[in-house]
Amino acid sequence: MVKGWNPERFPQLAANEYFCMQAARKAGLETPDVELAAQGRLLIVKRFDLDKHGGYLGFEDFCVLNGLATDDKYVGSYQDIAQRIRQFVSPSRIHEALEQFFLSLALTCAVRNGDAHLKNFGVLYDDPEGDIRFAPAFDIVSTTPYIPNDTLALLFGGSKAFPERKALLAFARQFCNINERRAKHLLEWVAHGLESTLPDLQAYQHQHPAFTAIGERMQTVWKQGIAELMGIH
Repeated sequence: MVKGWNPERFPQLAANEYFCMQAARKAGLETPDVELAAQGRLLIVKRFDLDKHGGYLGFEDFCVLNGLATDDKYVGSYQDIAQRIRQFVSPSRIHEALEQFFLSLALTCAVRNGDAHLKNFGVLYDDPEGDIRFAPAFDIVSTTPYIPNDTLALLFGGSKAFPERKALLAFARQFCNINERRAKHLLEWVAHGLESTLPDLQAYQHQHPAFTAIGERMQTVWKQGIAELMGIH
């Protein structure tokens, strides 16, 4: 799948998503393979809804699972997604799915992704009566470099403000059945994913001057996100 954007409205968004996806993978999230093309103007994403023989897997996003139309993708909360995971994912995969969802939510907050809506989370299956699993993470970007006052796409605890460490740990316990010790480890994974990707982002910025402005803003956002995840003020 090839993704492109309006370079005037969202300059360097392909590179933005590429580095966010690299951070996601290094944080322990399952992700599709991605690569930059056309001098950074396009992002190539390997489809994850195909089986090893090239046949299509079933994919349902959480708009569908919530019984909502596409236009309502910003309606609801991250708590709703956790509840739907328990409802639709196969019992043997629920714990793994909730951990992946929590990792994705923590990364969303750390990179300031204000577009993590219902259609950006989903489930995969070969047979709707068989094994149903949480889909890989996709469409992760830092939006505040373009929209400085951006907020979460969905509600978190009744608010769309980006939560910090304490609220994320409480969410993990209350909605994902993840104990505090494990949740802290998962936040460390996200911080590690960002920290280990920053040198690559910086190197790309030096090699591609057109990325400098967005790259600088992303670095600022990510470093703030890492500090918040780790409770450093």
